[in-house]
Amino acid sequence: MYGIEISEWERRHRKKRDVANAHYLRYQRWFILLVSEGHHALKQPTAKGGEGEYLRDCRRQPIRFQGYSILYRRSGVTPTGGASIKWHAHVRIDDDTYRQLRDHLLDLATHRSAENLAREFARIPFARYAPIRRQLLNILRAVNERRKQHNFELLNHSVLILRRTSVPVYVRPEATESPDLSLQEAA
Repeated sequence: MYGIEISEWERRHRKKRDVANAHYLRYQRWFILLVSEGHHALKQPTAKGGEGEYLRDCRRQPIRFQGYSILYRRSGVTPTGGASIKWHAHVRIDDDTYRQLRDHLLDLATHRSAENLAREFARIPFARYAPIRRQLLNILRAVNERRKQHNFELLNHSVLILRRTSVPVYVRPEATESPDLSLQEAA
């Protein structure tokens, strides 16, 4: 119905004909249908005059998922010589989640030692994309400002884990365990 199960060759030719392609992404019980630019059955108006499905443009309204806010936007560099504008994904911590995290760490700023706060910063579960690194640095600055007002030891930026680590894809957590270990546990 949505044309999701087509080949890569057909996707390329649909794009050349200004026909949109649809992609189905799923994580556990959450899913999303992504539709590219062009004509598509999902974008056709219904008999009542509305859109065929509830659609949002991720260039204007971010996708919110598990504390992340994902937007598709122009890159910061304007191309020269008539080249096309480049677009990229912009991933950051969702505004509500960011405020909760910042408020939590600010509350702890004057009630915890530097070592305990460093452990709290290390427990932050978000992937370290550039916008998220900037958000975490802003939180650290605010925490240090509060600690400075109360004459506490300031935290070094090294308490933040700023390097992004790769995550294995299509690996179930139980698949990484040793088979011998599971047999021993069952016995």
